[in-house]
Amino acid sequence: MTFLTNNPLEKAVIEELKDWTQVGLAMPNEYFNGLPACPFAQKAWAEEKVAVIFNYEKNWQPLYSSISQFDDNFDMAIVVNFGDLGVSSDLHEYLGLLNQAVSDGIFIDKDIWLMGYHPDDDEAEFVTETMVVEGLAEEEYSMVFVQRLSKIQEAAYKLVHKGYYSHYLKDELFCEQYAKREQFYQLLRSNEDDGNEETKAGQKKTRRCNEETEARNNAWGWFTEAYEKRWRHGNERKSA
Repeated sequence: MTFLTNNPLEKAVIEELKDWTQVGLAMPNEYFNGLPACPFAQKAWAEEKVAVIFNYEKNWQPLYSSISQFDDNFDMAIVVNFGDLGVSSDLHEYLGLLNQAVSDGIFIDKDIWLMGYHPDDDEAEFVTETMVVEGLAEEEYSMVFVQRLSKIQEAAYKLVHKGYYSHYLKDELFCEQYAKREQFYQLLRSNEDDGNEETKAGQKKTRRCNEETEARNNAWGWFTEAYEKRWRHGNERKSA
């Protein structure tokens, strides 16, 4: 994507994001059963479907605006935060609360899902020694990824059948996060089905013709079930 910025720091961040997409997210990875870590990231950049918002303020207003005014001309908005980045755990805890607030309708639009990155985060398990990206930005930054909940979850239901999550969801924390995302998605769809009959009929017709929705229906409840099994297994071991 062509970003109209003359700011050297912003240019460096954009180049780092593109490089990481190519090296870390777009290449086949054994951790994901031979699939890329993010199968859709490179296509989104190539088709100019990624928006990058730079936040120099000491508040979350740019993020709030990205949630409440999400532009569907893009697949993802990335809010890049400079300045006092705080603590990694605080960022992720806050985003968890924001996801709950979105699901509760605080921002009106409930079809939003947030994920975060902090420079102090532990390195992801799927990262290998070959995934080396030259650091171009002279200042550290955190990021919040803003996407459509429905698109992420319906894509996830397709990837389930390809073994993408088989290794990933052995981690209890990630398993819990994906289960929460699925629960919010199910609630979103339930709320949509409570609309008037004409809207309801139109939604059902669209879903019947949608290949992704068919995959979704075949895997409905998979993430929640996987988490519950992990939870039960963990508690059985503790009580043994």
